[in-house]
Amino acid sequence: MSNDGTRFSLGQRVRINEEDGDALHVGKIGTIKRIETPENTDTICDVKIDRSGELISFPHRFLKPISPIPSSLFASNLSLPWDPDPTAIHKAFVGNNWLAGHILETLLFYDHIMVPTVDYSIIVPLVHWLGVPVFTELLRSQAISFVHTSGFLAYSGNGVGLLLAQLQPSEDKMDKELWWTKVHRCAPKEAATLQLQNRLVGLNEQQIDIISKLTELCTVDTEMPQFQEKVANETYRDIQGSGVLTDYFFYRNPSMKTVSLNSLPGIEPNQVRVFSFVPLPAVAGDEIDSTLRLGMLNLEAYLAEEGGARDMVTDRSFAKLLDSKIQRYTGGKVAKESFSKLLAVNEVPDIASAVMSGEINQAKVWEFRNTRIANEFRKWFEEIGPASPDILTTEYIKALASGGFLSSRKGKILRFIVMQAVGASFVPLTQGFSLIASLGLSAVDSFVLENIRMGFNPRYFVDDLRSLFPK
Repeated sequence: MSNDGTRFSLGQRVRINEEDGDALHVGKIGTIKRIETPENTDTICDVKIDRSGELISFPHRFLKPISPIPSSLFASNLSLPWDPDPTAIHKAFVGNNWLAGHILETLLFYDHIMVPTVDYSIIVPLVHWLGVPVFTELLRSQAISFVHTSGFLAYSGNGVGLLLAQLQPSEDKMDKELWWTKVHRCAPKEAATLQLQNRLVGLNEQQIDIISKLTELCTVDTEMPQFQEKVANETYRDIQGSGVLTDYFFYRNPSMKTVSLNSLPGIEPNQVRVFSFVPLPAVAGDEIDSTLRLGMLNLEAYLAEEGGARDMVTDRSFAKLLDSKIQRYTGGKVAKESFSKLLAVNEVPDIASAVMSGEINQAKVWEFRNTRIANEFRKWFEEIGPASPDILTTEYIKALASGGFLSSRKGKILRFIVMQAVGASFVPLTQGFSLIASLGLSAVDSFVLENIRMGFNPRYFVDDLRSLFPK
């Protein structure tokens, strides 16, 4: 048990939160393989680090269980899975600057955005649209981070079914391998460097190095040791538990009733079909394609769990078939709808569209996002839920109506007297002037609730947000 009462167990997934010496493993995740509790000393845990496979002993106080992080969103809709033909999806992301506005708007009501990735191709459109200064600030503040795994989702014949696959060239062709075929096997820093060097023009080596190092620091790198249970087997259970999917499978192929879901028709024993955003017309919608798409949904859910995300948003259409999982997959969608409704009630234009059109500067949005008022708004937004757009709007209206004594005329006069009294105690600092005078405020100014903010009201956020727009 840790100092804060946390119990650890064999096989538990943990994050290295602290380390003696050079802190080479801080931020990495692993699995507890052994627990030792010597007399009169700290409990020691042997942890197998993902990716490197090292087995290292840590005092239990250096470890942190992987658990949901408040105000965090796992953005599967920003995922760019490794694809044998990535051209279409890359063009969709790089060819439209909606991405910058979407990210910045989301960060107004979430503290952290986590993006799943296999090869870090997503950082190319992020740098392209946000620019180096804003993107590096997002990384430095950990407003955006990545959950990385090597390999890509595929379905193999010969009874293997769903698996994580990798392209492995023969030894004599290693030196001639194309960069984009090996990047899905690379460590975070190397993968980010390859993407920036080969897919983005105009960055110098120093900028590439800084972005790549920050990307590595902002990455949860997981081997997904429970892939078989939490992705493959879970997908098969989802199919068997969905009347819509089983009826569809059996209607297309009556013999399916006697066929295992890891031995679906449509593939030879020695073949592998890779998940693709845009499948070939000949196989689109068949049993294997449907299994791969549902498998990608479960893969993303597992990655969200590994990253410690609280909410998740996905573009996968299968979410509507999975009633037991719908709340997890739509948490981010509900939050977005609630935030949009809040802006609509106050007649504030859509932030993402305004950034995309150039009406407001994205650097200004990022600067505003880091103000005290915006931070307090996210805390309020987090406490409200929001369970639904209607609930959020109701709570907002309540907040506006609950001005209380401090917003009344008597309350404002009392606050003015208190401020004057406080100012008297600062005589040595203000050369005999009151604190109000030393701040350049008039007595009338001190009566205005907006100038002396006692407590938080979401209206402050809305008013300050509106000021970003040209009059």
